[in-house]
Amino acid sequence: MFQEKLNSILEAYPMMEVEIFSNGIFRWLISAGVFFLSYLVLKIFKTAVLSRLKKIAKKTKNEFDDVIINGLDAIHWPFNLFISVYVAQYVLLVSPKIQSILYYILIITVSYYLIRVIQAAIDVFIQKIITQKDKEGQEMIKLISTIVKVALWIIAAMLILSNLGYNITSLMAGFGVGGIVIAFAVQKMVSDLFSSLSIYFDKPFQPDDFVKIESDMGTVKSIGMRTTRLTSLQGEELIIPNSEIVVAKIQNFGKMKQRRVNFEIGVTYDTPKSKLEAIPAMIEKIIKAQKKAIFDRCYFKTFGDFSLGFDIVYFTNSGDYVEYLKIQQAINLEIIKIFEKEKIEIAFPTQTVHITHNT
Repeated sequence: MFQEKLNSILEAYPMMEVEIFSNGIFRWLISAGVFFLSYLVLKIFKTAVLSRLKKIAKKTKNEFDDVIINGLDAIHWPFNLFISVYVAQYVLLVSPKIQSILYYILIITVSYYLIRVIQAAIDVFIQKIITQKDKEGQEMIKLISTIVKVALWIIAAMLILSNLGYNITSLMAGFGVGGIVIAFAVQKMVSDLFSSLSIYFDKPFQPDDFVKIESDMGTVKSIGMRTTRLTSLQGEELIIPNSEIVVAKIQNFGKMKQRRVNFEIGVTYDTPKSKLEAIPAMIEKIIKAQKKAIFDRCYFKTFGDFSLGFDIVYFTNSGDYVEYLKIQQAINLEIIKIFEKEKIEIAFPTQTVHITHNT
């Protein structure tokens, strides 16, 4: 029935049988109709489905619908255009070579937009995680995201080449040799990047922690992709490669919940016994008066070359180095104040010479 109508149309309009590139005008018109219909269907499908999902997403709290919406948003008009062309070419008489070319382009196009959809999904989850992280954490998450996306593109490229008939095994072997050469060229940079990931997940320190890394000391300013920056006690910025940090011995004073402080004071040898006995109680009272200090002990410990030494130990409720300095300063000033009041002399390096006259 359809063939009879087709023949009658061709008889009525002989111009329809004029061939252009091995296809009659009538066949080209049908192909054009299939193209526009396919494009319209894809456009309406995306718009209708996306509009519907957006309404549903507003009513839900889960992230799955956000992933779908972002994925559909990642599909743009070039995808619809090529799919429509690919469907429309079935109406035409096309050479096997052109069919193969269109098939290869189809694989590349579908793979490209599939990766775009997956990337959009990754971006949704990454954005959710980033809002819960600090600045350094955000940088690390972005780095991981980039690595995952690059890996996706590499896998997609391998799959495309495999579908195009290339021998992936030999190709990977060739890339392996080239990869070794490239790896040696960027070894230091790659080492620093992966070291930053190690620091991020292991968390040996965080920004604002006071640390000692081998012979370098300072407050952690930032943890970057390749380097970690410290601010030293003198104020200058120390930049240390992350690859050196992961193999270094690290002392993190920022992790201290308490700081143990041990110091000594010495008084002169002519200090009366009664004063020597009273000194531990004086020191204990001074330390206990500090809100963030916990007294441990104070004992008359040594007979020095020029002083009688007292060993003093206390703890601070904070591991912060500056806080410790403030507490120690307050204790030292109070010791001087009470010693002046009690007429107790703090010893300093002296030498006494005793001269004996023989008659």
